[in-house]
Amino acid sequence: MSANRFFMGIFVAIAATAFSGCSDSKTPAAEQAEADAPAAEADVAVADVEKATVAEPVAAVADNSVSVMVDNEPAVSRAEVDSEVDRYFEANGQMIPPEQVPEVMAQIRSSVIDQLTLRYLLDREAKKEGFEVSDAERDEQFAQISGGVSMEDAAAGSGMTVGKFGEMLTAKFRINKLLKSKVENLPEISEKEAKAKFQEMLESNPEVAMTPESVSASHILVSIDEDTNEEQAKLKIDDIYQMLVQADGTNFVALAEELSDCPSGKSAGGSLGTFGRGRMVKEFEDAAFSQEIGVIGAPIKSQFGYHIVRVDDKKEGAPVKFEDVKEMLEMSLKRERDDKVLGGFFKSLRDVAKIENLESAVYSAPVMAVPVTEDEAASAVEAAEESVADVAEAAEEKAGAAVEAAEEAVADVAEVVEEKAGAAVEAAEEAVADVAEVVEEKAGAAVEAA
Repeated sequence: MSANRFFMGIFVAIAATAFSGCSDSKTPAAEQAEADAPAAEADVAVADVEKATVAEPVAAVADNSVSVMVDNEPAVSRAEVDSEVDRYFEANGQMIPPEQVPEVMAQIRSSVIDQLTLRYLLDREAKKEGFEVSDAERDEQFAQISGGVSMEDAAAGSGMTVGKFGEMLTAKFRINKLLKSKVENLPEISEKEAKAKFQEMLESNPEVAMTPESVSASHILVSIDEDTNEEQAKLKIDDIYQMLVQADGTNFVALAEELSDCPSGKSAGGSLGTFGRGRMVKEFEDAAFSQEIGVIGAPIKSQFGYHIVRVDDKKEGAPVKFEDVKEMLEMSLKRERDDKVLGGFFKSLRDVAKIENLESAVYSAPVMAVPVTEDEAASAVEAAEESVADVAEAAEEKAGAAVEAAEEAVADVAEVVEEKAGAAVEAAEEAVADVAEVVEEKAGAAVEAA
C-alpha cells in the first residue's frame, strides 16, 4: 500500500458518502451508498470530546462520549464510532445472516475503532512534524477528486456541516503529506530486484511464463424464459441464422442491435470483447475457441438460451518476457516496500502511545451474549476481562487479519466492512477501492480476536 492509497483509504472511510450521489460503481465492489452521522450529533460529539479534558477522563467514560483515550486525552468519540458502524450496516446489513449480526457488528465496531485511532495518531504526528494544509490548498485538492461536486453538497451528503467536513479534509490532506514524507525519498527499485522477483514468480507458478490464449467474439442471443419457450427460441434463432447466411454475415451488427436479447446487442453490436478460457459458459467457450476468425457459427444452446457466435480475433498463448512485465513488477515491489515502511511507522506510533479502548470490555464476545442472571453476569465479566487481555496480545501478533476473521464469521463479510463507501468519479473510485486494502491490511487484529 502506497502512502497515497493509505491516506485516501482512511479519508474515504469517513467521507466517501459525500460523493455517493455521483457514483456509478457496481458494488461487488460495492454499491457504496452510505450516510454518516447527522451534523448535529457530530457537533455534540466534538463538543463532548473537547470538554473531556485530561483532568476529567472518568467523566468522559461516565457519559459515554469517548471510545478511545490516547495518552490520557480523548481521541475517538463514541459518536464517530456509532456513525461509521451504522453507515456500514445500513449499506451492507442485508448481507449478514440475522443470527450473526451481533457478532459481525462487534467485529466491525472493533475494526472501526482501530482505524479511527490510527487516524488520530497519524494526524497528531503530522501536526507534530509541522505539516500544514491551508484552506486554499485543501479546496484545490478537493476539487481534483470531487468530480465537480461542491464542498457544500459533499458535506450535506456526508451528514456533516461544511465546517466539520472542511476540518476532516484538512486532516486527511495533512496525513497525506506525512505519509508521503516517509516513502518519497526511498531508493528506486532496481532492475536486478525486478528480475529476481520475475524469476521467483516463474519458479513458484510456471503458468505465468505464458500469456493465455484469448479470443474476441460477438454473439446474438435468443433467451429462453417465461415469455419464450425453448421451441420458440429455437425457431427464432434459426430464422436469424438464415438471414445472416443470406447476407454473408454483413448484417450481423444490425441484427444484433435489433434482435439480440443480450445487452451487448444494443450497446456494442453484439461484441463481448476479448476473453480467455474459463470466462464463459462451456458451450459458448467451445464455439468461440474452435471457430475461425470471421466465421459465423451455427446456433448453439447454453443455459442462457441460443447463441450465434462470430469470432472477431484470436491471440495464441505466448511466452512472457521480462521486459513486458518489468514496469508492473517494479510497481509491485515498490508497493511491498512502501507497505513495510508504513507498517513499521504505524507500529512505532502505537508503541509509544498509551491507547485505552474504553469499549473493549463492553464489546468483547462474552458480553455480547447479554447474560440474564447475576451468576451469568459475573462469569461474563470475568470472561470479558480475559478477552480484553487476549485482544491486547492478539493486536500485536495478528495485525491485518481482520477481514480473514470476519470471513470466517460470515461469508463475504470482508465486503461488508471493506467494499467501500462509494465514489463519485474515476479518481474517487480509485480512492474507494483502496479502502479495501486499508481495512484488510491495517484495520488491526481486534476483529479476529473478537
